[in-house]
Amino acid sequence: MGMASKVISIFLRGWAFISAVIVTGISGSFIHHLHTHDLGSFARINYTISIAVISIVFSLVLMPPFRYTFWAFPFDAAMFIMWMVAFGLLAGLASSCGGFWFRFTWRFSWNGNRCSMWRALLAFSFISSMMWLGSALLGIYKTGPWNKDQEGYVGSRREKHNRGSGTQPMTQPSGQTTGQTTGQVPAQPATAQPATYTSNNV
Repeated sequence: MGMASKVISIFLRGWAFISAVIVTGISGSFIHHLHTHDLGSFARINYTISIAVISIVFSLVLMPPFRYTFWAFPFDAAMFIMWMVAFGLLAGLASSCGGFWFRFTWRFSWNGNRCSMWRALLAFSFISSMMWLGSALLGIYKTGPWNKDQEGYVGSRREKHNRGSGTQPMTQPSGQTTGQTTGQVPAQPATAQPATYTSNNV
């Protein structure tokens, strides 16, 4: 693995973790204020905080730039989709600091405007989705057959397997016949035996 891919992977996982922590903090505080004012709960906020908690856990697990983290690109793609769904649900409630829901639910629960917090919730939800998308694309690139590092990794694994099984690749050095490379003894040319004569003289 190249050093650049490791640095990019840590950057993406780190920002996914930071974004999820911010989303969790804002959503959790909002849910607390909802219960304080007996306003019930909202499924969209509960879904968002659930995705954020999952992201916190798995971004830490996948943050070390080991080879298995790049093979987790299907999970990264799934997290990207779930974060985009969360962002869409939140934007459907209030895309900006206005609308019925924002005025009579968000502002009332906080006893103030808190427009910046709502915008931060939307922004970091979107940022988190992009970080998971970047991790998925990086994993596809690192594990694909077009990656030279991946080809070298497969070749080294094949070589270790051959050494462990006791088999050696067949090579034919220049200047040697096929019989010599396969271990066969070449046929020796026939040598003429000297003729023997017996004397019939008495």
